[in-house]
Amino acid sequence: MSRRVLSRPRLALPGVSSGVLMAPMIDLLFVVLIFVMVTAEFVGQGIEVELPAAQGSPLPPTAISLTIDREGRVRLGDEVVSYLDQSRLEGLLAPLGEQAERLVVRADRLAPVEAVVAVLET
Repeated sequence: MSRRVLSRPRLALPGVSSGVLMAPMIDLLFVVLIFVMVTAEFVGQGIEVELPAAQGSPLPPTAISLTIDREGRVRLGDEVVSYLDQSRLEGLLAPLGEQAERLVVRADRLAPVEAVVAVLET
């Protein structure tokens, strides 16, 4: 006796392909791209510091911000140096020149006072 293999008949609809639809994949790609672009804005924000409360006016848009964290690391842009390394600290702050009058020092509440003084004296 021969065995018959039963299979479901395939329905062939005119004008409909059974291939992969590209439009939903492109939509999904755009959603993932937007997600990556939005989250990338928050990744490179710098050193986390806990600033003490203060009253004052908002910073001018051209102000240069220098940050000191609780371990005494000094950050200006992408450069990070220790306040104990006086030559590197001077090298970091020397190119500012005329712009130093608009330098804003942001120090963590628990930052060593020596670090703040070292930056202000440089």
